[in-house]
Amino acid sequence: MEIKAVELSKKFGNNYLFSKVSFSLTKNQSLAILGPNGSGKSTLLKCILGFNVPSNGTAQLILNSKVLELDVLAKNISVAAPYLELIEELTFPELIEFQQKFKPFRNNLSSKEILEITYLTKDKNKQIKSFSSGMKQRAKLGLAVFADTPFLFLDEPTSNLDASGIEWYNSLIQKNIENRIVITCSNHNETETFFCTHKIDLTEKEPLIKALK
Repeated sequence: MEIKAVELSKKFGNNYLFSKVSFSLTKNQSLAILGPNGSGKSTLLKCILGFNVPSNGTAQLILNSKVLELDVLAKNISVAAPYLELIEELTFPELIEFQQKFKPFRNNLSSKEILEITYLTKDKNKQIKSFSSGMKQRAKLGLAVFADTPFLFLDEPTSNLDASGIEWYNSLIQKNIENRIVITCSNHNETETFFCTHKIDLTEKEPLIKALK
């Protein structure tokens, strides 16, 4: 498996949000995309995912030596991001069941096990719309991280989590990054990117991939 970006650029009007971002990642590598709000982290992630069209350059997700086309891309990626909303009329078990129709869960996790690991068992009969922001974030992360996908994308994953929630996230990630490629967007928050093997800082004039481990 591989993620390959070649001179990705995004221009709004006469200004480039980011320019000529290139990198290559293979199995068991993780990339931290760093920068303050407005630096283009989420836009770069969307360009990698194909959610947004870059002004220049290309991004490819490769599995078994084949570039993933749009018709199979969704089955091989999982994403937790502020701009991706949960279906708020469903309960969390219903949401788990809905996702399972399209993507299996790692280690054949059951709905009961996912509820226990995300600490949402006592809230299993509530609609998502009644969840607190922290509960919604745990649900988002659980669905993304537990999905049996080779590519995992996280955008500011500890947003809305308290101190105990951040500890939970750290444990969750450490147990579920093996045999994957993970890309995480963060505002220089080490609690979100502690596991990453590489980084790209969008505040640099020429953002280059750098090894961390």
